[in-house]
Amino acid sequence: GANIFAPLFNSGQLKAQADAARERAKQSLLSYERTLQQSFREVEDALVSVRTYYSESEAQTRRALAARNAARLSRARYDGGVVDYLEVLDSERTLFSAELAQSETLQYYYNAIVRLYAALGGGWSVK
Repeated sequence: GANIFAPLFNSGQLKAQADAARERAKQSLLSYERTLQQSFREVEDALVSVRTYYSESEAQTRRALAARNAARLSRARYDGGVVDYLEVLDSERTLFSAELAQSETLQYYYNAIVRLYAALGGGWSVK
């Protein structure tokens, strides 16, 4: 019989436990919301990076193509005796610089894609 009346004598303790459980649930919900917002921010940032590096990669590809054409033209002008070899070397240096920038930008673009994949829940972390 004494167990039937136990909740009456422990009502303050039971209320405190219920309040604590509600507070823990509230904190868990806030933590979940913060995590969700952070995840959305990471995806958005990764999408911006992908778009930015894609555009930059396209621009660098056009620059490299223009430099390649200029180097080809310089070589033809040299072969025709119009310019000295220094112009050929200068145009090739410009070409190599453009190609290096193109490959670096392409690397940044691919890294951005990996970061996007990871932000969307992909299977590995980017260091």
